[in-house]
Amino acid sequence: MNKQFRTLLASLMVGGLVIGAATSVSAEPATPDAATVNLALLGPDRSPRAPQRAVKAPVRKQNVRRREPVAEPPAPPVKPFVYEKRECKTLTNAPFDINGQPWICQNGPTYYSFDEGNVHLWTPNGDTWVNKLGVMGADREFLNIEYCQRLGVWANGRIADQSTTGLVADMVKRIKGITCGTWTKPMETNIAGVPVTMATGYDEHGNYYYEVIALERFGNKYAFATRVPYKSRYSVHRNTELAWMVTHIHPTSWSE
Repeated sequence: MNKQFRTLLASLMVGGLVIGAATSVSAEPATPDAATVNLALLGPDRSPRAPQRAVKAPVRKQNVRRREPVAEPPAPPVKPFVYEKRECKTLTNAPFDINGQPWICQNGPTYYSFDEGNVHLWTPNGDTWVNKLGVMGADREFLNIEYCQRLGVWANGRIADQSTTGLVADMVKRIKGITCGTWTKPMETNIAGVPVTMATGYDEHGNYYYEVIALERFGNKYAFATRVPYKSRYSVHRNTELAWMVTHIHPTSWSE
């Protein structure tokens, strides 16, 4: 009995090994032969296949401009404000003295003599009088109370050898040295058709307006300097009277 059992058990063990070997053999993949491999490498037209490569999309190059750094200029230095005291003043208001007589306006023009009687200056309406205490340095100074105008007049004498441009420039320099302010340069113009050289200005404080006029007529040299309150600078009546005096100064005798 035992012998038969051992024989049967040995038969079963041998059968199991055979079945396991067959299973392991069938589980292994079949190895393709050379002909199958060669056919796989051929295309539909039996030509060798090209090796497959990954195709990359083209990269578009971008032109990037290089921006050079721009150097910013340094800010200008700020000069601190420093108050400077300036010795600027208006011309002295000298008291007027009309020959010791009351202020009486005459009817009609009045004339005054210059250059030892060789030149006459006519004033309109008799309302421009001599200011004996004037300090403008003119040959004669006048006042007009209506406009608060001071008027200095020069004729020949000290100014005879100067050009009209040089005369105006010197007078402006002298007055500006006292009053400061802003002035124009001497310029050629005309007053009532008479060619003149003229400059205008106002003092540092804007209180007064000034005019300096120089002209040459009939071989004689004349100059006028006026000062009026700034608000009266455009008075038509005042300007008309000044033009009248410019055109009515002349030598006592001349031949045209």
